[in-house]
Amino acid sequence: MMWSLNEAIAWIQQNEPLAASVGWHLGLTGGVLFRNGSDKDLDVICYKHNEEINHVTPERLIEKLRLVIIDHINQHKDYPTSKNLYICWANSKRFDIFIMS
Repeated sequence: MMWSLNEAIAWIQQNEPLAASVGWHLGLTGGVLFRNGSDKDLDVICYKHNEEINHVTPERLIEKLRLVIIDHINQHKDYPTSKNLYICWANSKRFDIFIMS
């Protein structure tokens, strides 16, 4: 199994402070959450939490994450339900980031 639920929760907890520092928060969704694991990827949503905070753009958030945790990234512009999907890899594990803006 590529991602277990426990690994996903640890990943979210580890990277939440980075996202929160620029006005965004991370959430868990997809197969890891609903099936307790996934052989494919980890689905992460990024959302603005507090409208009073001066948020960075979604692109700047992705760049900040890329500098710290992402080995390889591609924006998936043809995804049917979201223009803000980034397919990422780190430590040979895939995670998809959905920007909810």
